[in-house]
Amino acid sequence: MALFCKLWWNFRVKKSIWSEYMMNKYCKRTHPNVVMWKIGGGRSQVWKKIL
Repeated sequence: MALFCKLWWNFRVKKSIWSEYMMNKYCKRTHPNVVMWKIGGGRSQVWKKIL
């Protein structure tokens, strides 16, 4: 659980290639705090755990 909390923190705070990729892939039209992982197919297991 701590790993995914750290990934969420890095996603929200740090500007990196990984965070930009995740933002573009999963949060194109909405704020990351309101993204639901059940919408759409093909969501990764990591993204599900981060949420």
